[in-house]
Amino acid sequence: MADIVLRQDGQLPIATQVRYKDMEDGTHALVGSACSECEDIEGNPVTPRVDVATGGQVVVTHYEAEVHQSNRFKASYLQPHGSELADDAAHDFLIKVGALSAHASLRIAVGGDSDFLFYEGTATSNDGVALDSISKNRVTVGVALTELYDAPTVTVAGTLLLSLFVPAGTKKALSGGDWGETEWLLVPNTNYLVRITNRSGAAIQLSFSLGWSES
Repeated sequence: MADIVLRQDGQLPIATQVRYKDMEDGTHALVGSACSECEDIEGNPVTPRVDVATGGQVVVTHYEAEVHQSNRFKASYLQPHGSELADDAAHDFLIKVGALSAHASLRIAVGGDSDFLFYEGTATSNDGVALDSISKNRVTVGVALTELYDAPTVTVAGTLLLSLFVPAGTKKALSGGDWGETEWLLVPNTNYLVRITNRSGAAIQLSFSLGWSES
């Protein structure tokens, strides 16, 4: 048994057949399906998976399929307690995309009002500290080509793609803020810069995470 994987704009294969059961009350229930031309990622014929409780066909999202195929990765950073980011200071992260494009999503969390800038075509004299690229498939671990670095030495920021103010309420109160966005398709063999600048009026803690798949 195997899943049929669809992108958001995808449709079921033409050869798919869906079976319904007559419930004898004027309704019909989905009990299963067959597909004469369905294949897995390696080209092997497969039969769509059917839920044992409802008899319905199981269709996974493209994101879930990427995890199953060991092609979804995560890298993250948490500002150490006691080393909070000073007011008006910036913290940089370098994304180095490998030979394959990266389908990437960005997320930050900050303890006070902050600016967020995202650049393409960044140049550095030092890449900084490499952060672990974690495969989200922990059974069959994938190997990432894209890498995330903390605290690079930036010589050219590059082309500004996105500039945002991330509000986080009033400093020294029980408040904070976060921001995340849907997927960016990042160019192969290209550097990107994430710059977070503290505008809260006091030192804050922050975190940043990058999630991506490669194709």
